[in-house]
Amino acid sequence: MKKLYTYFLSFLLLIPSIGIGQITTVPEFPYVDSEITITFDSSQESSLGTFTGDLYAHTGVLIEGNTEWQHVIGSWGDNTTQPQLTNNNDGTYSLVITPNITDYYSITSGEIVTDIALVFRSSDGSEQTSDLFITIYQEGLNVSFTAPNDGEVFALGESLSIEVNAAENETLSLYVDGELEESTTLSKINTEITASEAGYHQLVAVAGAGSEEARDTIQFFVRSNTPTAAKPSNTKDGINYTSDTSVTLSIYAPEKEFIFVIGDFNDWELDNNYLMNQDGDYFWITLDNLTEGQEYIFQYLIDGDIRIADPYADKVLDPYNDQYISDSTYPDLISYPSDKTSEIASVFQTAQTAYTWSDSDFTTPNKEDLVVYELHVRDFTDAGNIKTVKDTLDYLERLGVNAIELMPFNEFEGNSSWGYNPSFYFAPDKAYGTKTDYKDFVDECHSRGIA
Repeated sequence: MKKLYTYFLSFLLLIPSIGIGQITTVPEFPYVDSEITITFDSSQESSLGTFTGDLYAHTGVLIEGNTEWQHVIGSWGDNTTQPQLTNNNDGTYSLVITPNITDYYSITSGEIVTDIALVFRSSDGSEQTSDLFITIYQEGLNVSFTAPNDGEVFALGESLSIEVNAAENETLSLYVDGELEESTTLSKINTEITASEAGYHQLVAVAGAGSEEARDTIQFFVRSNTPTAAKPSNTKDGINYTSDTSVTLSIYAPEKEFIFVIGDFNDWELDNNYLMNQDGDYFWITLDNLTEGQEYIFQYLIDGDIRIADPYADKVLDPYNDQYISDSTYPDLISYPSDKTSEIASVFQTAQTAYTWSDSDFTTPNKEDLVVYELHVRDFTDAGNIKTVKDTLDYLERLGVNAIELMPFNEFEGNSSWGYNPSFYFAPDKAYGTKTDYKDFVDECHSRGIA
């Protein structure tokens, strides 16, 4: 989502991602010059149930060559400028883009619209969908899968429904892993196959009209059965460093069926070798043959569609906000793999150099003698980082301060905050510096008798 309104969304209760099956359009293949009726089925969102309140659309378009939302209607949360959906009183809501995309979004000459971008939200903004996208087609021969979703995960032996729609076609064919599954002269294919072999599989739909041909290609993944095994003894929640070349990851996830670990070590691809073991409500896995001292980025993919970072990680990467952290504040920050994944990711690193503390003789002043300075890192110095705060301790010492209370500095949404919206409790926010910078600050405070 565009950074302009990321900060507003960070304070909201996020509804889990909604699958493409919950959005339908009339016509099925919308063009820029056609009126479009978009229907959202709220009953298919399990955490929301059948929504009955007012829904509003935060909407814009994607223009060819640009991944940022363009021509956004109104401003987030403004019910007077953002369009309200029509409640059909059956769990579905409709939004009509009229008279056409060009006029509705004020598209300028030369811009090619590739998608309509949407977030549906409640009237007070306390509930919302994830980012939703509707593909905009060029007029003529078209073909598209409506089921399954690209990248969807199925269990061994599970039946999966395949739905293909075409427009202005004479023939329509479906291929599974290169083999012809079905062919017709109709504009639709509805069939079922069985997920009988673990791993990735490819679906290709081919629509033909005379010498012209249109194709749509997606893939699905068949997972092995979740292995069950007891966690190694002394395994804590989160990242456990077991050697200079191995880690054991553990996450508490009750009511979940399966979890994959994805990351740099498997090129962010689903792999049944990285399907986590289950031990009751816990899932765990040991990763071996890692490069000593290398930073690895990873996520948990839960039940096939929820991507999260490890909640116990001491470093996370943010696809929206890391780009605005200066190199002087956080030198050589590892880049977020935006071409591989989405959402917050976590980092582990084996064989880290242990910090050498010099404050072993520090004694905290008696409680009744404390003179506490509450300090917000961003506002205390122009540089807004913890290194500069450390360099100004002479000033605080002259004030007679013998205790510093940092306003929350663990990872929070965005880069600009008082810290009372924490998202990862054990990761110092990179917008203020590295974890070594924080340790240097504490060590220097203690050397001066400051708690």
